[in-house]
Amino acid sequence: YLKKVVPPVLVCFSDPDSRVRYYACESLYNIVKVARGTIIEYFNDLFDGVCNLSADRDPNVKDGALMLDRLVQDVVAESDTIDMQTFVPLLCGRLKEDNPFVRQFLIGWILMLEKHDSVLGIELIKFLPEFLGGLFNYTSDPNWEIRQQVGTALEALLRNIHSHPDVDLRHMVPILVEYCGSNDDNTTMTAIRWIENFVELGRERLLEQYADILAAILPCTAHSGSLIADASFEINKALLTVANETDAHFEIERVCTTLARLLNDEKVNTRLAVSVSMWFTMLHEKMPDKLFGHPEVMTQTSRHAQYF
Repeated sequence: YLKKVVPPVLVCFSDPDSRVRYYACESLYNIVKVARGTIIEYFNDLFDGVCNLSADRDPNVKDGALMLDRLVQDVVAESDTIDMQTFVPLLCGRLKEDNPFVRQFLIGWILMLEKHDSVLGIELIKFLPEFLGGLFNYTSDPNWEIRQQVGTALEALLRNIHSHPDVDLRHMVPILVEYCGSNDDNTTMTAIRWIENFVELGRERLLEQYADILAAILPCTAHSGSLIADASFEINKALLTVANETDAHFEIERVCTTLARLLNDEKVNTRLAVSVSMWFTMLHEKMPDKLFGHPEVMTQTSRHAQYF
């Protein structure tokens, strides 16, 4: 009877009368309690409807929605059968909202899905490149509690990545590079910590993206905040070590262009210049012929010779 019972109750989630919305939550709670795993067919509709009600103006409706949400989470955890292909686009769309109650609702679901190391946790990590940017937006939320919650979620996701190192890191690097340039220090520091972990995990796999990573990290070595500056400087040294030790083919053209552009900045900071000079020194020792094939690099190098 679910096909006859569930859709009309879901419609009542958007009824203008708060009492109707509340009793819709109560009704679905009872339906889900009996149906258990067979309700998964309606998971996306349930998720979307409860997400709306989590920010309802009526506190009774909001409480009813949260009770229903906890039950649905329990059922999903038992079943391990939700369709991530259709769920993740829904999640991505919802992550664009700035309502604090909706944000807390979404973080709660991400944490629940992540902690299931069987089917759900692995599937969520596979789709991480699609929603990581939306989650990073929360790191600059004005609400301290939300920043703390999303920090917990990001830490959990990062641990999961370490447990599944075959995850696609390359498609997440541009996201992290973008957020390194944030005006919010918490966002910048979080992105830097992720890059630090990616460099450790990815090593030669990320060589082609070193130019982009350097373009984001090197300016942070001159950051006014010591934690950000120190962490960025350490990442730079880690990148240097991998580039110097690898026998893999290493295209230096984009790296050299990035280094030259950074040195061309009139406001170049001493620590930034030193960080860049470390690359010139390594490249000169490892592949001098390729380095001297870039006159623009040599021009910028001569301008900042005092740092060598």
